[in-house]
Amino acid sequence: MPEKPEKIGGAAPRERAESAAALYEGAYGALEETPKQKSQFLEILKRMSYSKVNVICLAIVLFFGLVAVLAPLIAPYGYADMVAQPFLRPSAAHLFGTDNLGRDVLSRVMHGAKYSIGLGLAATGVSLAFGMFLGAIAGYYGGKVDDLLMRFCDIIQSIPGLLLNMALCVAFGTGVANTIFALGVGGIAASARLMRSSFLNLRKAEFVDAARSISCSDARIISRHIIPNAFAPVLVQTTMNIGAVIMTAAGLNFLGLGVQAPRPEWGALLSGGRDFIRKAPWLCIFPGCCILVLVLSLNLVGDGLRDAMDPKLKK
Repeated sequence: MPEKPEKIGGAAPRERAESAAALYEGAYGALEETPKQKSQFLEILKRMSYSKVNVICLAIVLFFGLVAVLAPLIAPYGYADMVAQPFLRPSAAHLFGTDNLGRDVLSRVMHGAKYSIGLGLAATGVSLAFGMFLGAIAGYYGGKVDDLLMRFCDIIQSIPGLLLNMALCVAFGTGVANTIFALGVGGIAASARLMRSSFLNLRKAEFVDAARSISCSDARIISRHIIPNAFAPVLVQTTMNIGAVIMTAAGLNFLGLGVQAPRPEWGALLSGGRDFIRKAPWLCIFPGCCILVLVLSLNLVGDGLRDAMDPKLKK
């Protein structure tokens, strides 16, 4: 007679294998059938699309961004080319007219988008990078480190923003790089305080304690666990700050302290056209309208992004 299968732990090997397979399916089968989670970025865009104002403003921002990137390819002329008679009114040949040297204003405005938007993005990036670093260190460690860094922020914020930017431009000189530095320094304190407040709320969270319990380093906890959860309010504020930086950059260039001629930054175009505002008002109207529309659209996009990322307003 064939021998009976040897039982281990009260069950035959085949029965034990079948029971283990059933246990695995019961434990993990539901996870495999769970639908994939939607991308958070796509979910935010979907919630923003509920508002027509958000969609229109986002389209305007993207339009200006494309113009800035593609200006060398799509502009009718170069920004320094003298192509017609001076002070020609807007017409089919020159949609925005010409300036005092016979340069096409439309081409100069299109090329100027590259400098204005580039200054806004670069300066905001500088202030965001340094502000996040200082705010993360202050919020995570607290104590004397927090006090020292916050007093540094107090010093920066005690000086009016435009006055600080003007002083830095005068001290370090004009030019694109120095203008980016001057604008970036002015925004460090606000970014640092916002990041610090987010860290103070998250540093005692359970997932941070769990990370410490498995001996994660401070750098890993900050970069992999806290910053991703603290970045939402910083992102919203950054979107709005880009518009403010573009306005400040236009003011510096209007005063002659930023990007220098012949680069056609929008503020510089306003400065160059103010002497001819009665004879050729289009020299100021078109650059001014571009600044107005872009900054307003950025602020409304930031407002819509804040609402879309607010968990209380999720549908």
